[in-house]
Amino acid sequence: MAIILSLQVGNPDVVFADLVDIVRCDAGLTATEPTLFARQVSYTQKQGAVASSSRILELVNSPVPVIISGVGYSHVIPDVGAISDSAGLTRTRTGADTSISIWYDITDAAGQHWTVKDQDSQDIYLPRQVLLYHELAHAYHDIKGDLGVTRRDREIQAIADENVFRGQLGLTLRNSTYDRGGPGTPSHGGVTFPKCSPEKKGWSPGWKCPAVVATAALGSPDAAEITALRRARAEYRSMGLWGALVAQPALDLYGRFGPPLARVMQEQPALRDAVLSFVVQPTLHLLTTAEAYLGTDADTPALARTVDLVLDGYLAQLAETPWPAGALAEAADDAVAAAGILAAGATPAPLPPRSRPPAYLFSGIAREILAVDGRPPAVFAWAFEGIAAFLRGAARHAGGPAAGGPAAGHLLPELGAWVAGIPLPPPSELRAADAHRELAVLAGRILTRPETRDRFARRLLAQWTDGPPADLRLVLGGLGYLTRPRSEVDHG
Repeated sequence: MAIILSLQVGNPDVVFADLVDIVRCDAGLTATEPTLFARQVSYTQKQGAVASSSRILELVNSPVPVIISGVGYSHVIPDVGAISDSAGLTRTRTGADTSISIWYDITDAAGQHWTVKDQDSQDIYLPRQVLLYHELAHAYHDIKGDLGVTRRDREIQAIADENVFRGQLGLTLRNSTYDRGGPGTPSHGGVTFPKCSPEKKGWSPGWKCPAVVATAALGSPDAAEITALRRARAEYRSMGLWGALVAQPALDLYGRFGPPLARVMQEQPALRDAVLSFVVQPTLHLLTTAEAYLGTDADTPALARTVDLVLDGYLAQLAETPWPAGALAEAADDAVAAAGILAAGATPAPLPPRSRPPAYLFSGIAREILAVDGRPPAVFAWAFEGIAAFLRGAARHAGGPAAGGPAAGHLLPELGAWVAGIPLPPPSELRAADAHRELAVLAGRILTRPETRDRFARRLLAQWTDGPPADLRLVLGGLGYLTRPRSEVDHG
């Protein structure tokens, strides 16, 4: 139980991705979410051990909890300090029964880069994975009981461990006794980090996995991202009767078009990487953003900061790919077009010759869906619309003020409209006897804000066929769905 990723502070997806890099893409690293506040990391080595993977194995098997938060450059930890002052901070135990806490910057000094000194006092790069490994070294020695006495002793101790990791990766070693560093462009060695590639062993296109396309993109059915997708699927599917009526046809269709698409992805690495960067990762970050949105009654500065951190985390992932930030708008536009194609059940036009991802990525997926079923469930069009909103928000965030102001100011209203558009079962399956129970569940779990409930109510009234609309309006009013004048609800 030793390594725990905070779900309340920072971006746990980036932290887990960094841990994957530290164990060199060993598929034995997995995670579960036993509570709403924490993601617990588990590890069983499935490939040859290296120094860094053995260190993670020891920490995972330790009884002492190590809580990790991947935060932004401007983050300040009360009574501990500002991340901008030191890149990473570790609070060691204050007693035998207490935990260790780690905070580290996942934004690379807000894009400025972090540097430290090498043996010749030249500025070299401190990648965030190496930064995390350095902070974990403090935790490791605290648990082992041999933590240095003074701050300088502890830093020299952690630098020695960091240099073992650097040597394993072929990176320039750090000065063994100089512990200072700061933001700036490295003068030597560049800003690269040796990425690892997940092994594809153990996976086949016929795997009966509910996230088969995501599995192909991530390279492992045990990845934490797959766990998150399974959790979201299970929660929505079991939320109520209406949720099940919407989810099951979509899952059945996914089971038919997913394996062929996954096979194509396995044969085309560029497509696989594009699906990961523009479909799978945005979906996961969209879920995180939506859950934060649903957890508040109004748009607050704290919510805006959370959205910015999520976007920071996604852009940090995108920065490690060949695609520029400019590709985000292109992918968003294609996602909108593909959503329209799916909603209409229309066969899309042939793809232009030699089109490359992410151009026409979503249109290509829409073609695969429509090849299986001419008119798919509305959930696929809705999902593409949500991904498009997130990608547009990321494009604005990457562009800064020149892109039209704070990304959260644009993304949150779009998110509200998207949530209110949650798919409904076909009118033939909407029963008056189920309405009160199902609407109460939706109000408590999804439509948590007055404006989203109001928008949803108007959609529902427009397609209600089982009984007089006035009866449904009474139910909606009693559950707090109708917040506008009746004329607006009827005709707006």
